[in-house]
Amino acid sequence: PNLVTYEAFIEASNPEMIFYIFLPILIFESALNLPVYVFSKVIWQCILLAGPGLLLAMFLTAIAASALFPHWGWAMSLLFGAVVSATDPVAVVALLRELGAPEAVSAMIEGESLLNDGSAIVAYQILVQIVRGSFEGGVLDIILLTCRICGGGVVVGLLSGFVFVQLLSFCTYEPLVEITLTFSAAYATFYLAEAFFHVSGVLALVVCGLYVSVNFSG
Repeated sequence: PNLVTYEAFIEASNPEMIFYIFLPILIFESALNLPVYVFSKVIWQCILLAGPGLLLAMFLTAIAASALFPHWGWAMSLLFGAVVSATDPVAVVALLRELGAPEAVSAMIEGESLLNDGSAIVAYQILVQIVRGSFEGGVLDIILLTCRICGGGVVVGLLSGFVFVQLLSFCTYEPLVEITLTFSAAYATFYLAEAFFHVSGVLALVVCGLYVSVNFSG
């Protein structure tokens, strides 16, 4: 009976619940604790892997998927490629630290994962519209939409980080207030980006977390 109840709960749950409840604080925590100085040394490698690298992985996966499932079509195969191309480096980073690997390698993998999550979600959102037939436009429109979503996420993250740092400067050495503000900043940044401005909430969180890490030392 408990298993049946659990299955019914999962089926009735909104699939976006995890995206909106758990993702903001996880992404923000990772960005906040990323070694910024080391990350700045490998940022272009991270961008290369999370941008062109993600597109290459998407296309290769889509080719394999379209061969295995011909009825899917190219758009559906690309959507599948976007879903499975998102990386989770937790186990890899932990293993590298155990082995005493250079910090730059860990920072590159962790930083790439954060940017990869953002770019994979952007690709997923665009491809979902194409698969559903609700996207009207060509290749140029896709490029412009991608630039707007990614660039807008960066701008929202910078503005949110600036406001958050100013608020934190008024409550230094107040742990409860700092914790409350940290949670509030993570969710406010994500919801403002996703629901209000319709840009990338993940990239906004990454930029906000990095900005706070650089500019606040309380």
